[in-house]
Amino acid sequence: QTTALASRLTQLVGDGKQQLIYKTVLRQSQELKAQIQSHLNQLRRDRALPLIEDCQWIAAATAFATPVPSLDFLATAAINTQMIVDLGQVYKLPISGDQAKAIASIMVEYMVKLGLVELASQAIAPLLKSNLLTFAAGGLIQGLSAAYLTRIAGLSLVTYFEQCHDAMDISLTEKSSVERLAQTLQLVFQQNQRLD
Repeated sequence: QTTALASRLTQLVGDGKQQLIYKTVLRQSQELKAQIQSHLNQLRRDRALPLIEDCQWIAAATAFATPVPSLDFLATAAINTQMIVDLGQVYKLPISGDQAKAIASIMVEYMVKLGLVELASQAIAPLLKSNLLTFAAGGLIQGLSAAYLTRIAGLSLVTYFEQCHDAMDISLTEKSSVERLAQTLQLVFQQNQRLD
């Protein structure tokens, strides 16, 4: 019996040797692909973060300098739209101006629905009340909120692009894509709220 079992195991290993090799090569290539994607995401993130920081400070300065709230909202929307186009270039995604406007519109809609606009203002307000100069500057809270929300939007897009690198619908016409972006937005806000 032992000889028959050993013979059968030798036959199975011999017959399945090629399959085992194929499975091993497939597993190793999948691991390599994941490592390459991770390194690529890190390189892209390193390029995207300075871009996001520039946009957040431009949005802050614009919101601070604009006396009419509706005008600073329009200016921030234009800045975010350009940021989306620029992030698309970093991630090698051909995002048109119209697509960027649609994505920015969806992000603003979900920021309002999720209450992020109010939460951002509440999170920043205590900082302003701690110093008489900052308390007196009425436009500062608008500038800080615009900067913070621009940063959250940028980080959300970076995270979303990294998650969807294989099957990306940049027009966000599918409901599942919009929902995934909204979930990413909420997650990034919560992570940054804890970190800040």
